[in-house]
Amino acid sequence: MRPPRRPAGPPPARPGERGASLRDWDVSAPIEQLAGEYDPARLTAVWEADRAAPEWAGPPVWIHGDLHAGNLLVRGGTLAVVLDWSCLAVGDPAADLLPAWLLLDGPGRAEFRAALAPDEDTWRRGRAKAFGMALAALPYYRDTNPFLAALGRRGIAAVLSEVDG
Repeated sequence: MRPPRRPAGPPPARPGERGASLRDWDVSAPIEQLAGEYDPARLTAVWEADRAAPEWAGPPVWIHGDLHAGNLLVRGGTLAVVLDWSCLAVGDPAADLLPAWLLLDGPGRAEFRAALAPDEDTWRRGRAKAFGMALAALPYYRDTNPFLAALGRRGIAAVLSEVDG
């Protein structure tokens, strides 16, 4: 009997996943589903503006891909545990900027950005990834999971607030 084969390398982010190219993401259906609550033209314009940021040109890096309040445990004001590694892959590091919009407020977001010092394109891709996740989460979970629906609302509000400056 042969031993099991080991993977040749780390798992790459698949098209449509958070570590993959934004060019593979389609949020048109969720935007249409949010039409009674938000202006679809505005959501589309914000999405397309950040989605147009240049692609990650560096080598793929390890990412968690799902860093939001439901997967981060804090003790005494310090991050203590990171949960749910199901999106673990290598890809665009912008995927791990999700907490900026899905967890932190304006001053916290500014401090997070200053500490990580991402370039402008990475920041825009991170914002697009958080926005895309929020746009998809709100209509999907609106009637079934209040926590994840609220996460979607929070992400949409944070991105719109930052874009409005």
